[in-house]
Amino acid sequence: MILFSDLERAIAEETTIATTTWYPNPEGNANDKIRSELALNMIRRASDRGYGIVVVDGGSHYKLLNKFAALGVAIYDQEKTGMGVGRREAFREGLDFSNEVIVWTEPEKSNFIPELWKTIIPIAEERADLVIPDRRPLNSYPKVQQYAENAGNLAVSRLLNEYLGYEENLDLWSGPRIGTRKVFENCFLTYDGRYGDDWESIFVPVADAIIQGYKVIGFKINYTHPASQRKIEDARIDLDSRRTEQLYVLTNAIHARLKEHAQAA
Repeated sequence: MILFSDLERAIAEETTIATTTWYPNPEGNANDKIRSELALNMIRRASDRGYGIVVVDGGSHYKLLNKFAALGVAIYDQEKTGMGVGRREAFREGLDFSNEVIVWTEPEKSNFIPELWKTIIPIAEERADLVIPDRRPLNSYPKVQQYAENAGNLAVSRLLNEYLGYEENLDLWSGPRIGTRKVFENCFLTYDGRYGDDWESIFVPVADAIIQGYKVIGFKINYTHPASQRKIEDARIDLDSRRTEQLYVLTNAIHARLKEHAQAA
């Protein structure tokens, strides 16, 4: 039996995790199988700790959704297609709960859950409005992903410094975003998708939070990419080009937003 501290439980009970899922064939597709197992483990770990959990689902197998529901998850069908749209639906549903802290995370980040409560402490102490977990170094990730994400973090750090004077080197490619209701209401939920409405839907709002004067910080965590996920990703050469595409698209989206802000100032 795993025991959790009173502090971790108290923090979890005031926090809502929002995520999106889409695993249409976990029984017949190896990728869906591995990723859905990680998602189920993430939800189980979060539920055991007392977090509220909201899932916006784009069409997963009903057997998997039944397992989510058995763990107390609030499940909503995704209303419109698209990554950015689905994520904003998750933010909206998460904000319908009364908790002050909202967490966005990809569903497969099971190994992040034991570290999550620590990232919320700066918000509870009013030292931060938005926290970006820092996983570096990225030694447990596929090589191309390591190179692309390190390059992306460096490029965006330079852009934020040049345009906004923001000096911290964030691990924006880490994925999870931990913030107050106001940050999610005013930055994440209001993003209109003008730079593609895909991966950048959780990147551009971070720049907006800095622009709007919210306290945005990085927070070092202990995180290891799941070996089962790395194994299947290493076997997919198509993911190498996807990682480099993400680097290009996300860096350009942040640059475009910062240029737009500078021109309007």
